Amino acid sequence: MSDLDPQSYLCEAIEAFEKATEHAVALSESRLGVVHTGRQNRVLMAYSKTIVHAMSIQLLYRNSMKQKPEFGLLDHFSIATLTRTLADASIMTLYLSEPSLSAAEWDLRRHVLFLHDASNRKRFLKAMHKHAGEALSADELDAHRQNKIDILKIITQRSKELGLDKNRIDELSKGQLVFMDGVRGAVREAGLDTNDFDFMHVYLSNHVHSHPVSLLRQEKISFEAPTDFQMIFCGFCLEAATVYLENVNSRVNEFTGDMARDPNGHID
Repeated sequence: MSDLDPQSYLCEAIEAFEKATEHAVALSESRLGVVHTGRQNRVLMAYSKTIVHAMSIQLLYRNSMKQKPEFGLLDHFSIATLTRTLADASIMTLYLSEPSLSAAEWDLRRHVLFLHDASNRKRFLKAMHKHAGEALSADELDAHRQNKIDILKIITQRSKELGLDKNRIDELSKGQLVFMDGVRGAVREAGLDTNDFDFMHVYLSNHVHSHPVSLLRQEKISFEAPTDFQMIFCGFCLEAATVYLENVNSRVNEFTGDMARDPNGHID
């Protein structure tokens, strides 16, 4: 944080965040109508999610500034929550676009993601049907079972090609992993600062889940005119979001825009 007063600090953070978001929107628009590989398309989808989070953050502080030049209702709770989700979407974008992956490594990585999707889809569909007082049909269960078998077959095959041991294969086959080496592994792989990530992720997660850290210090929060704490807190969030945006902008610029920029060529 700089030595500026809280409002000036927030305005400085907003200016940098606006530039990073404007760059992201322009870059995303430049990819419209361009033929990409399956991997590049997934990268651009995660990137679009990142941008939408950024634009939602913009709406929050812009609306606050419309109410009063010195900021009216500044919803630091939602800005914190969206900053966390923006960071998550950025990390996924970087994880999907890691340029050093061989074709086998990418195929394993994407099938671990497919397995997580399939496992979670069954879980929420089962809960939905239970809420409706019915069970999943035999056809739905058979389709899920076959899909899982097909995914696991490829996970096992690729893992053996890459020399992974049985314990590692078993871990990858549980359907619980999103990032193969955990989110901190994905952060390290992307070249981001893990200490900064740990602080930001733990701190802002309290706001995502409405845990005590986000609620107990009521004397620091006002719903009429933002306190110094709220302006400094939002400035911190925007600074963190800008770092993630700038990193992901650079990667998307290098990895998309031409099928040849995907080192493994077209894979669905």
